[in-house]
Amino acid sequence: MSKLFLYALFVFSPIAVFAQPTFGTVLGAVKDNSDAIVPKAKVSLTDTDENISHATLTDAKGALEARRGTGQEACPTGDSGP
Repeated sequence: MSKLFLYALFVFSPIAVFAQPTFGTVLGAVKDNSDAIVPKAKVSLTDTDENISHATLTDAKGALEARRGTGQEACPTGDSGP
């Protein structure tokens, strides 16, 4: 193959660019200093790139599951969500 052909192939070929996805899940548990679970603890999550903040509460077992970008984002405190 000639250099001209390779150059033309590179210049005129579509180039796909993929960015990091903007969705994900945060899982965790809230415990105090004595390692006891903290039910109904308010947890705030902030996306520093988009300056968006969400607040949610842990469940009765102190567990937290917050999702972003999946249509099931963390619900603001007191909100039942979608």
